[in-house]
Amino acid sequence: MNILSVILLLISLTEPAKTESCLVIQKRSITINGDTSLGGFSCDYEVSGVNDTLFFDNLPSSPYSFTIPVEAFKCGNFLLNRDFRSTLKADEYPRVTVQVQSLEEKGKGLLSGCIKLSLVGKYKTLDDVEFCQSFVNDRQVLTADFVFYASEFKLSPPQKLGGLVTTSDKMNISVSLVLNHSNQKSPCSSD
Repeated sequence: MNILSVILLLISLTEPAKTESCLVIQKRSITINGDTSLGGFSCDYEVSGVNDTLFFDNLPSSPYSFTIPVEAFKCGNFLLNRDFRSTLKADEYPRVTVQVQSLEEKGKGLLSGCIKLSLVGKYKTLDDVEFCQSFVNDRQVLTADFVFYASEFKLSPPQKLGGLVTTSDKMNISVSLVLNHSNQKSPCSSD
């Protein structure tokens, strides 16, 4: 081994490991709110103990992504659950995928990113989704709210009683990510 190779090897070994800013997610929940001609409805999904890592500023080559079984959404009663699953074609497409493709800090307590939402075999990219950081019960929480239109995915919301009860095309989605205790922006090893 020549002297140049030894020097390059020593330099590469003494270089500090590259770090990225990240947050560790302990719990995530999604709420979908919509309106019908008789009033509103709400369908929820929640999972705890996930311990996923969400990188921001420079996401690694595989972005943060999670899959939701359509059957896991709870809408309050079995009729609403059935209608919701039917609307999302759960028999043919049993999963919804949410992927954070980019995320960067915009200011104190505010992150902005790009989300790719995949359902019923189609996807939509949502740009400039704002995630607000707050504290709830001494836990740091990231929340994002955005609008989704069923027609963008060629979905037909259910109609009942010969069209007397109709569902609005517009649905409001709220995503909440509860972070690990005292989980301030922290360096994480990047491979």
